[in-house]
Amino acid sequence: MASVRLPLHRLLPAAVLCLTALLAMPPTALAGQGFGGMSGQKRPEPEAPSKRRETPDLAGVWRGSYAYADPGRPPVAFTLTLQDRQGALSGEIVEPNTFGDPNAAMLKARVRGRVDGNSVKFVKFYDGTGGVDHGVEYEGFVSPDGRQIDGQWYIGDTFGSFSLSRR
Repeated sequence: MASVRLPLHRLLPAAVLCLTALLAMPPTALAGQGFGGMSGQKRPEPEAPSKRRETPDLAGVWRGSYAYADPGRPPVAFTLTLQDRQGALSGEIVEPNTFGDPNAAMLKARVRGRVDGNSVKFVKFYDGTGGVDHGVEYEGFVSPDGRQIDGQWYIGDTFGSFSLSRR
């Protein structure tokens, strides 16, 4: 039987998100839940798919940034204007030109994707402004209050993180 090997850059984002969530919890959050030998209680069962929280409406203006895995490259701010039609996402991103033809001050991109529960996936397609016309895959998670999206972006083997918020 052949083993399946997943690239580390596909596993790392989920591990980082889980660790970040655990570190953000107050120390008392896990007390009495049977985690780490804190009590003799049984670990709670995962929530059944039918009880998943509803998919949030993500329509609106989001502001955020994306960062490269290379710490020598600064994060890039961007604005995402999003339409959400029953989980089908579309919209536009505008960001400062940090890598295209220097005669273009801003880069523009179309966005197409989906939201399902708290999971968000979309592709950013640069429209050719500044000579930039490639796609970028984004995968992330919506916060419980629906006002924050955090995750990872990918272009082949190149990747980084992103964060968006709406006010």
